[in-house]
Amino acid sequence: MTNIKVIKKTSVSYIEIIDAICLIMSFLTPCVLLIFDSSVRAFYYVKIVFLLMLYLCALYKYIFQLTSIEERVVYGILILFGTVINLFNDSTFYIVVFLSSICYKNIKLSTIFKYGFRVMLIAFILTILAFFIFKFNYDKTLFPTSTNDRNIRYSLGFTHPNTAAAFYNLIVLFYYSYKKKLNLSSFSLFTVGEIAIFLLTDSRTGLLFYSIMMFALFLNNFILFKKKWFYMIYILFAICFIGSFVLGAFFQNSWLNKLLSSRLYYIYKVLHDSHSIKDLLLGKTYSYPIDNYYANLVFEQGIICAIFCITCFVLTILICYKRFDKKSFSLFSMLTIALSIICISENSLKMITSFIFIIPFVELNCKNENKYFKQYIYQGYTSNIQEVLSFLMLDHAEI
Repeated sequence: MTNIKVIKKTSVSYIEIIDAICLIMSFLTPCVLLIFDSSVRAFYYVKIVFLLMLYLCALYKYIFQLTSIEERVVYGILILFGTVINLFNDSTFYIVVFLSSICYKNIKLSTIFKYGFRVMLIAFILTILAFFIFKFNYDKTLFPTSTNDRNIRYSLGFTHPNTAAAFYNLIVLFYYSYKKKLNLSSFSLFTVGEIAIFLLTDSRTGLLFYSIMMFALFLNNFILFKKKWFYMIYILFAICFIGSFVLGAFFQNSWLNKLLSSRLYYIYKVLHDSHSIKDLLLGKTYSYPIDNYYANLVFEQGIICAIFCITCFVLTILICYKRFDKKSFSLFSMLTIALSIICISENSLKMITSFIFIIPFVELNCKNENKYFKQYIYQGYTSNIQEVLSFLMLDHAEI
């Protein structure tokens, strides 16, 4: 076995400072895009500035830290793809995912989860404070329809109440992903927070997924999802994906449609709309809600994006199967199964599904480590990265 020399460092270099900033920007930019409303001119320019800053961070990483031809070609194609999607259907989701993935280069997965959690938590708290103190995005507060007995639903500064709830669930997911555990105090704190968010947003979807997540964490201590059963996740996903269109095509007037609040009718409607080749490939925005993740993925984001997302899903399951220990894979499997089922009647959880993009891109980054990273391993380079991150985020106490 080849011994690799670990070089001890006595000071933090400018490279590590830039890398730490790049990692923070990879999480801060999606937060800004989710919070600020593009219809307000000032907010639109704020979003453009943050997106350009993320471009610059990714460009730095691309030029100086991607030394493999494979990486350069893959990321070059993906950035071009994300830019095209952004130009045609005004979606920044994919370009942000690809730019952020480049920023993860030479950063451990645990560090990504740790500081992703902290950046998102700070952004979440500041947004809520701005909402109540300065009435930020207060016009996004929703009043109920006649079918809802609530007087008001608060968006908490986000573009929709369900977005705030989904964002909170993603924060909890990131916390567990780096801690690998959830003690009584953190469980109690997160649960109180979830109850408060539910009372303010009336997001039943958010409460449902949080409850499933906590139940899965509890169940995972006693029952493990066997690795050899991983193919069942693919089968269930395929059933949910195809089943959504089958139900929409043939059961749009059934009791099931009423149970799902006319979601099947809207799938039926979009199936019978006229679509150009461009719309089918790149997607378009519809005047009526498509509150089904699978139908939304195909029609509003396009077939190309759907193929990409399914590919990432398949790769994520395979990587988790090979890299995760039994307990982590078991938890991941249970949450994936639950999310696949919930997505039949919900689209607001697509933010959580973005979690699947992180793992395959980190795997790609690790597959082609450059010489600079290898010479420090984790004892030198990464530890200094964490010192810089701790300083930039005023991290003097363990969260």
